[in-house]
Amino acid sequence: MYAIKIHIAIFLCLLMGISHLDVTAQNSHANDFTELNQTLIRNFANDFEFSVLVESHDTVLFSGHYGYINKKKTRPVDSKTLFNIASITKSITSIGIMKLVEQHKINLTDQLNVFFGDVPESMQSITVRTLLSHKSGFKQTYPLTAISASDAALDAIFAQTLEFPPGTGFRYSNQNYQLLALIIEQTTETTFEDYIRTNVLSPLLMEDTYFWDEVKAEDNIAPLIRSIARRIGKRNWGFIGSTGIFTTTSDLSKFWKGIYKNGFVSKASLDTIFRPYYETSSGIQIGFGFFISPNAEWKTTELWTRGTESWGHNSVIRYFPEKQILIIVSTNSGEIENDSAKTGNRLISDLIAGYVLR
Repeated sequence: MYAIKIHIAIFLCLLMGISHLDVTAQNSHANDFTELNQTLIRNFANDFEFSVLVESHDTVLFSGHYGYINKKKTRPVDSKTLFNIASITKSITSIGIMKLVEQHKINLTDQLNVFFGDVPESMQSITVRTLLSHKSGFKQTYPLTAISASDAALDAIFAQTLEFPPGTGFRYSNQNYQLLALIIEQTTETTFEDYIRTNVLSPLLMEDTYFWDEVKAEDNIAPLIRSIARRIGKRNWGFIGSTGIFTTTSDLSKFWKGIYKNGFVSKASLDTIFRPYYETSSGIQIGFGFFISPNAEWKTTELWTRGTESWGHNSVIRYFPEKQILIIVSTNSGEIENDSAKTGNRLISDLIAGYVLR
């Protein structure tokens, strides 16, 4: 088998909105990616902006960027275009916590009173582990939006009512990871952003990754479906720890390969992160900031993390370990037909998976 490297630069295709395509393929499979690119243009490129990246055994098979970041359509989406990755931020927070565990600065069994005073009685049995696995009892509400001070954010969380006693159930909630970000700040005596930048992003060479308060509306960001120009660029605990990071598909690849293949976290930490702590009725297993799903159609396990929707942006990282296939998609599709199950990252990554796993 010899590698065929194809560089296709398609400038403009104005009606279709693709900026460029980069494909590396094996022998006759090169045509599959040309067909895939044409399908992506035909099905999605007129509707929203997106970037895709497909890798196998650490080799880039397919990389495409579609649409424009300005209304005049003079600035095409490219490899540096930023998308808000929404809840994939939780995966980054999880890795930040596990680095502190490896350094023996915190324990997964530590309760909140190890870090904070005046913990409400109902929350005293919450541990780092129950926060990471969404088993703390917090509801999915948004009490921290527009709060900038860490002390005020903690007070807002402590004012909440739990849905169930800690450790007895499962409820996906941003507050779990906002509280983990506050634990990071309390433990390291620095801001969440500075800690993650120094201890996760920089070591992984994620140079095109930014926090909520670092970006501006005029930056190289894919268009947002709702205006947040006044909110963006200001510290906001509604977008710290649980969501709010902007990045590229390339940096998401660096993140995944760093943690899963290149030893950025220990084997013990990796096993802990991808251990199932709860299984939903649909068979999705809950890890620490990641999810595990058996995939009967493609006869492989799937490890994944997804940012469902934030101001129209959504992203997904999907890895199939038995096949060693990595699929990353970021879009600004919003919820298609007002259905949270229909976002660009889901539709596009399913289409790509059908090509590369068949």
